[in-house]
Amino acid sequence: MHQLTIQLVTWNSAAALRRSLPTLQRVDPSIARIRVIDNASADDSLALVQAALPSADIVRLPENTGFAGGHNKGFRRCTTPFVLVLNPDVQVQWGGIAALLKHLANPAVGAVQGKLYRQGLIIDSAGVMLTAAFNGRERGAGVADTGQYSEVAGIDGVTGACALYRLSALQAVAHPKGEIFDEDFWAYKEDVDLSWRLRRAGWKLLYVPVTVGTHPRSLRSESNLGWPASGAGMWRRLKDTRTRYSFRNWLWTIVKNATAADMLIHGPAIAARGLVLAGLSVLYWPAARAWSEAIAGMPAMVAKRHGSA
Repeated sequence: MHQLTIQLVTWNSAAALRRSLPTLQRVDPSIARIRVIDNASADDSLALVQAALPSADIVRLPENTGFAGGHNKGFRRCTTPFVLVLNPDVQVQWGGIAALLKHLANPAVGAVQGKLYRQGLIIDSAGVMLTAAFNGRERGAGVADTGQYSEVAGIDGVTGACALYRLSALQAVAHPKGEIFDEDFWAYKEDVDLSWRLRRAGWKLLYVPVTVGTHPRSLRSESNLGWPASGAGMWRRLKDTRTRYSFRNWLWTIVKNATAADMLIHGPAIAARGLVLAGLSVLYWPAARAWSEAIAGMPAMVAKRHGSA
Protein backbone atom coordinates (compact mmCIF):
# COMPACT_ATOMS: atom_id res chain seq x y z
CA MET A 1 0.00 0.00 0.00
CA HIS A 2 1.30 3.44 -0.86
CA GLN A 3 2.23 5.73 2.03
CA LEU A 4 2.47 8.97 0.13
CA THR A 5 0.82 11.02 -2.59
CA ILE A 6 3.02 13.59 -4.31
CA GLN A 7 0.75 16.32 -5.60
CA LEU A 8 1.48 19.09 -8.13
CA VAL A 9 -0.81 21.80 -9.47
CA THR A 10 0.17 22.98 -12.94
CA TRP A 11 -0.85 25.94 -15.07
CA ASN A 12 1.13 26.52 -18.26
CA SER A 13 4.09 24.98 -16.42
CA ALA A 14 5.82 23.26 -19.33
CA ALA A 15 9.10 25.17 -19.02
CA ALA A 16 9.43 24.23 -15.34
CA LEU A 17 8.28 20.66 -15.85
CA ARG A 18 11.00 19.96 -18.39
CA ARG A 19 13.50 20.41 -15.55
CA SER A 20 11.53 18.90 -12.67
CA LEU A 21 9.90 15.79 -14.20
CA PRO A 22 13.19 13.83 -14.51
CA THR A 23 13.60 14.11 -10.73
CA LEU A 24 10.08 12.77 -10.14
CA GLN A 25 10.95 9.73 -12.25
CA ARG A 26 13.33 8.73 -9.44
CA VAL A 27 10.56 8.55 -6.84
CA ASP A 28 10.09 5.07 -5.36
CA PRO A 29 6.81 3.86 -6.95
CA SER A 30 6.26 1.31 -4.19
CA ILE A 31 5.98 4.09 -1.61
CA ALA A 32 4.56 7.08 -3.48
CA ARG A 33 2.01 7.80 -6.16
CA ILE A 34 2.05 11.04 -8.13
CA ARG A 35 -0.97 13.22 -8.87
CA VAL A 36 -0.97 16.21 -11.22
CA ILE A 37 -3.90 18.63 -11.12
CA ASP A 38 -3.88 20.85 -14.19
CA ASN A 39 -5.57 24.26 -14.12
CA ALA A 40 -6.63 24.33 -17.78
CA SER A 41 -3.13 24.78 -19.21
CA ALA A 42 -2.88 26.00 -22.79
CA ASP A 43 0.68 24.70 -23.28
CA ASP A 44 2.01 21.12 -23.39
CA SER A 45 2.21 20.64 -19.61
CA LEU A 46 0.04 17.52 -19.63
CA ALA A 47 1.74 15.99 -22.63
CA LEU A 48 5.06 16.26 -20.83
CA VAL A 49 3.61 14.68 -17.67
CA GLN A 50 2.03 11.81 -19.60
CA ALA A 51 5.29 11.08 -21.41
CA ALA A 52 7.49 11.22 -18.31
CA LEU A 53 5.07 9.75 -15.75
CA PRO A 54 2.62 7.45 -17.57
CA SER A 55 1.22 6.05 -14.31
CA ALA A 56 0.52 9.46 -12.75
CA ASP A 57 -3.03 10.32 -11.73
CA ILE A 58 -3.92 13.33 -13.89
CA VAL A 59 -6.83 15.59 -12.98
CA ARG A 60 -7.87 17.97 -15.76
CA LEU A 61 -9.76 21.05 -14.61
CA PRO A 62 -11.84 23.13 -17.03
CA GLU A 63 -10.69 26.43 -15.53
CA ASN A 64 -7.89 27.88 -13.44
CA THR A 65 -8.82 27.36 -9.79
CA GLY A 66 -5.54 28.70 -8.40
CA PHE A 67 -2.99 26.94 -6.22
CA ALA A 68 -5.46 26.51 -3.37
CA GLY A 69 -8.42 25.26 -5.39
CA GLY A 70 -6.32 22.86 -7.42
CA HIS A 71 -4.71 21.24 -4.41
CA ASN A 72 -8.03 20.97 -2.59
CA LYS A 73 -9.42 18.91 -5.48
CA GLY A 74 -6.38 16.69 -5.18
CA PHE A 75 -6.71 16.32 -1.40
CA ARG A 76 -10.26 15.02 -1.86
CA ARG A 77 -8.87 12.15 -3.96
CA CYS A 78 -6.12 11.20 -1.49
CA THR A 79 -6.24 7.78 0.13
CA THR A 80 -2.66 7.73 1.43
CA PRO A 81 -1.87 8.79 5.02
CA PHE A 82 0.60 11.46 3.85
CA VAL A 83 0.64 13.96 1.02
CA LEU A 84 3.52 16.04 -0.35
CA VAL A 85 2.52 19.37 -1.88
CA LEU A 86 5.08 20.25 -4.53
CA ASN A 87 5.51 23.23 -6.84
CA PRO A 88 5.96 22.18 -10.47
CA ASP A 89 9.33 23.96 -10.62
CA VAL A 90 10.83 22.09 -7.64
CA GLN A 91 13.48 19.55 -8.61
CA VAL A 92 12.93 17.05 -5.82
CA GLN A 93 15.44 14.75 -4.13
CA TRP A 94 13.65 11.56 -3.21
CA GLY A 95 16.15 10.58 -0.51
CA GLY A 96 15.30 13.72 1.45
CA ILE A 97 11.55 13.16 1.13
CA ALA A 98 11.95 9.56 2.33
CA ALA A 99 13.86 10.88 5.36
CA LEU A 100 11.04 13.31 6.17
CA LEU A 101 8.48 10.50 6.18
CA LYS A 102 10.21 8.94 9.18
CA HIS A 103 9.41 11.99 11.30
CA LEU A 104 5.71 11.52 10.67
CA ALA A 105 5.93 8.32 12.71
CA ASN A 106 5.34 10.69 15.63
CA PRO A 107 1.52 11.03 15.64
CA ALA A 108 1.74 14.56 17.08
CA VAL A 109 3.50 15.88 13.95
CA GLY A 110 1.07 17.30 11.41
CA ALA A 111 3.55 18.56 8.82
CA VAL A 112 7.26 18.56 8.11
CA GLN A 113 9.63 20.13 5.63
CA GLY A 114 13.29 19.85 4.73
CA LYS A 115 15.79 22.26 3.21
CA LEU A 116 15.25 23.72 -0.25
CA TYR A 117 18.03 25.40 -2.21
CA ARG A 118 17.75 27.99 -4.97
CA GLN A 119 21.06 27.09 -6.59
CA GLY A 120 24.34 25.84 -5.23
CA LEU A 121 24.35 26.46 -1.48
CA ILE A 122 21.94 29.40 -1.59
CA ILE A 123 18.97 28.55 0.63
CA ASP A 124 15.41 28.92 -0.59
CA SER A 125 13.64 27.75 2.56
CA ALA A 126 14.46 26.11 5.87
CA GLY A 127 10.91 26.49 7.15
CA VAL A 128 8.53 29.41 7.56
CA MET A 129 8.65 31.73 10.56
CA LEU A 130 6.23 34.52 11.42
CA THR A 131 7.65 38.03 11.81
CA ALA A 132 6.53 40.43 14.52
CA ALA A 133 3.85 41.59 12.06
CA PHE A 134 2.74 37.98 11.47
CA ASN A 135 4.09 37.96 7.94
CA GLY A 136 5.32 34.51 6.96
CA ARG A 137 8.94 34.48 5.79
CA GLU A 138 11.16 31.68 4.60
CA ARG A 139 14.05 31.05 6.97
CA GLY A 140 17.39 31.59 5.29
CA ALA A 141 15.92 32.69 1.97
CA GLY A 142 18.59 33.98 -0.40
CA VAL A 143 21.57 33.46 1.92
CA ALA A 144 24.42 30.95 1.78
CA ASP A 145 24.15 27.76 3.79
CA THR A 146 26.88 27.81 6.41
CA GLY A 147 25.32 25.14 8.61
CA GLN A 148 23.05 27.57 10.45
CA TYR A 149 20.02 25.30 9.97
CA SER A 150 21.54 21.95 10.89
CA GLU A 151 19.18 20.96 13.71
CA VAL A 152 15.63 19.61 13.80
CA ALA A 153 13.44 22.51 14.90
CA GLY A 154 9.84 23.48 15.49
CA ILE A 155 8.69 26.07 12.95
CA ASP A 156 5.67 28.30 12.45
CA GLY A 157 4.92 26.96 9.00
CA VAL A 158 5.91 24.70 6.14
CA THR A 159 6.41 26.15 2.69
CA GLY A 160 3.82 25.27 0.07
CA ALA A 161 6.64 24.78 -2.43
CA CYS A 162 7.55 21.44 -0.82
CA ALA A 163 5.48 20.55 2.25
CA LEU A 164 4.81 17.07 3.62
CA TYR A 165 1.49 16.82 5.49
CA ARG A 166 -0.37 14.17 7.47
CA LEU A 167 -3.69 13.86 5.63
CA SER A 168 -5.70 13.38 8.83
CA ALA A 169 -4.26 16.65 10.20
CA LEU A 170 -5.36 18.50 7.07
CA GLN A 171 -8.83 17.02 7.29
CA ALA A 172 -9.06 17.99 10.96
CA VAL A 173 -8.52 21.70 10.23
CA ALA A 174 -10.52 21.92 6.99
CA HIS A 175 -13.20 24.58 6.81
CA PRO A 176 -16.80 23.31 6.96
CA LYS A 177 -17.12 23.27 3.15
CA GLY A 178 -14.07 21.04 2.93
CA GLU A 179 -11.46 23.68 2.07
CA ILE A 180 -8.02 22.72 3.33
CA PHE A 181 -6.17 25.54 1.61
CA ASP A 182 -8.43 28.62 1.74
CA GLU A 183 -9.70 29.01 -1.81
CA ASP A 184 -10.43 32.72 -1.35
CA PHE A 185 -6.66 33.18 -1.09
CA TRP A 186 -6.24 31.72 -4.62
CA ALA A 187 -2.45 31.72 -4.20
CA TYR A 188 0.19 33.12 -1.80
CA LYS A 189 0.12 32.88 2.01
CA GLU A 190 -2.34 29.96 1.87
CA ASP A 191 0.45 27.80 3.29
CA VAL A 192 0.98 30.26 6.17
CA ASP A 193 -2.73 30.27 6.97
CA LEU A 194 -2.96 26.48 6.87
CA SER A 195 0.13 26.11 9.06
CA TRP A 196 -1.30 28.54 11.62
CA ARG A 197 -4.57 26.59 11.71
CA LEU A 198 -2.64 23.36 12.24
CA ARG A 199 -0.70 24.85 15.15
CA ARG A 200 -3.88 26.27 16.69
CA ALA A 201 -5.32 22.75 16.59
CA GLY A 202 -2.30 21.40 18.46
CA TRP A 203 -0.28 19.82 15.65
CA LYS A 204 3.51 20.12 15.64
CA LEU A 205 5.30 21.44 12.56
CA LEU A 206 8.92 20.41 12.06
CA TYR A 207 11.93 21.42 10.02
CA VAL A 208 14.36 18.56 9.38
CA PRO A 209 17.86 19.38 8.04
CA VAL A 210 17.79 17.14 4.98
CA THR A 211 17.98 18.38 1.40
CA VAL A 212 14.65 17.84 -0.35
CA GLY A 213 15.25 19.67 -3.60
CA THR A 214 16.00 22.78 -5.59
CA HIS A 215 13.49 25.59 -6.06
CA PRO A 216 15.10 27.85 -8.66
CA ARG A 217 13.27 31.09 -8.07
CA SER A 218 15.22 34.24 -8.94
CA LEU A 219 18.14 35.29 -6.80
CA ARG A 220 17.67 38.81 -5.53
CA SER A 221 19.07 41.11 -2.88
CA GLU A 222 16.56 41.75 -0.11
CA SER A 223 16.33 44.12 2.83
CA ASN A 224 15.67 42.89 6.35
CA LEU A 225 11.98 43.56 5.69
CA GLY A 226 11.95 40.99 2.89
CA TRP A 227 11.67 43.57 0.10
CA PRO A 228 14.23 44.09 -2.67
CA ALA A 229 17.16 46.20 -1.54
CA SER A 230 17.25 48.31 -4.72
CA GLY A 231 14.73 50.93 -5.76
CA ALA A 232 14.28 49.33 -9.18
CA GLY A 233 13.68 45.95 -7.58
CA MET A 234 11.14 47.39 -5.17
CA TRP A 235 9.27 49.05 -8.04
CA ARG A 236 9.10 45.75 -9.95
CA ARG A 237 7.83 43.97 -6.85
CA LEU A 238 5.21 46.63 -6.21
CA LYS A 239 3.85 46.28 -9.76
CA ASP A 240 3.71 42.48 -9.55
CA THR A 241 0.17 41.12 -9.13
CA ARG A 242 1.54 38.56 -6.69
CA THR A 243 2.37 41.38 -4.28
CA ARG A 244 -1.30 42.38 -4.18
CA TYR A 245 -2.34 38.81 -3.41
CA SER A 246 0.38 38.47 -0.79
CA PHE A 247 -0.62 41.66 1.05
CA ARG A 248 -4.36 40.91 0.92
CA ASN A 249 -3.84 37.35 2.12
CA TRP A 250 -1.53 38.51 4.92
CA LEU A 251 -4.39 40.61 6.31
CA TRP A 252 -6.84 37.74 5.94
CA THR A 253 -4.47 35.33 7.69
CA ILE A 254 -4.34 37.63 10.72
CA VAL A 255 -8.11 38.06 10.82
CA LYS A 256 -8.62 34.30 10.67
CA ASN A 257 -6.03 33.26 13.22
CA ALA A 258 -4.74 35.96 15.60
CA THR A 259 -6.11 36.07 19.15
CA ALA A 260 -6.82 39.19 21.20
CA ALA A 261 -3.59 38.56 23.11
CA ASP A 262 -1.70 38.28 19.82
CA MET A 263 -3.05 41.65 18.73
CA LEU A 264 -2.03 43.33 21.98
CA ILE A 265 1.54 42.17 21.49
CA HIS A 266 1.86 42.36 17.71
CA GLY A 267 -0.62 45.12 16.87
CA PRO A 268 2.02 47.90 16.64
CA ALA A 269 4.15 45.86 14.20
CA ILE A 270 1.09 44.96 12.13
CA ALA A 271 0.03 48.61 12.00
CA ALA A 272 3.52 49.74 11.03
CA ARG A 273 3.68 47.24 8.16
CA GLY A 274 0.22 48.27 7.04
CA LEU A 275 1.24 51.94 6.99
CA VAL A 276 4.32 51.15 4.90
CA LEU A 277 2.23 49.21 2.41
CA ALA A 278 -0.36 52.00 2.35
CA GLY A 279 2.41 54.45 1.48
CA LEU A 280 3.64 52.19 -1.30
CA SER A 281 0.08 52.05 -2.64
CA VAL A 282 0.20 55.81 -3.03
CA LEU A 283 3.30 55.45 -5.21
CA TYR A 284 1.58 52.86 -7.39
CA TRP A 285 -2.16 53.30 -7.04
CA PRO A 286 -3.24 49.96 -8.64
CA ALA A 287 -1.68 48.28 -5.59
CA ALA A 288 -4.43 49.89 -3.51
CA ARG A 289 -6.74 47.22 -4.93
CA ALA A 290 -5.33 44.91 -2.25
CA TRP A 291 -7.03 47.07 0.39
CA SER A 292 -10.45 46.98 -1.28
CA GLU A 293 -10.22 43.23 -1.84
CA ALA A 294 -9.09 42.63 1.73
CA ILE A 295 -11.96 44.69 3.16
CA ALA A 296 -14.55 43.05 0.90
CA GLY A 297 -13.39 39.61 2.00
CA MET A 298 -13.34 40.29 5.75
CA PRO A 299 -16.86 38.92 6.47
CA ALA A 300 -15.94 35.62 4.83
CA MET A 301 -12.67 35.46 6.79
CA VAL A 302 -14.46 36.11 10.09
CA ALA A 303 -16.98 33.39 9.24
CA LYS A 304 -14.20 30.92 8.48
CA ARG A 305 -12.45 31.83 11.71
CA HIS A 306 -15.57 30.78 13.61
CA GLY A 307 -16.19 27.68 11.50
CA SER A 308 -19.36 28.95 9.85
CA ALA A 309 -18.28 29.23 6.20
